[in-house]
Amino acid sequence: MCYSYQGQIGVDQAFDTSLLAIGKFSLPAFDVCMEAENSSQGARLVLTRCAEQNLQKFDLNSAIEIRLVVNNELFLAVYDGKSKEGGGGTPVHFMRRLKLENCATTKEKYKHWRISN
Repeated sequence: MCYSYQGQIGVDQAFDTSLLAIGKFSLPAFDVCMEAENSSQGARLVLTRCAEQNLQKFDLNSAIEIRLVVNNELFLAVYDGKSKEGGGGTPVHFMRRLKLENCATTKEKYKHWRISN
């Protein structure tokens, strides 16, 4: 899900791919999981302690979209707005916020994901 300017994914960007099959996006180095603030369009994504919470359950589907299980009309999208320059690396990379958006109305380039091991 993240850009690697170091030649490998850093621990602050490495989700546990073995948990994706059960809908959990976990960063094991920090014992946190991705969670939606709520189940409404425009909700931001945060990292919080892993738990069996509905707002932490996502589905990576065959269309390479990450949908919120409790509201499958919403999926993870890159915010189509201001970006922030990253903290280092060559070439310079940019950071953008993630949020939940309506699947039908969001541009393709903001809603597709690739998982690498």
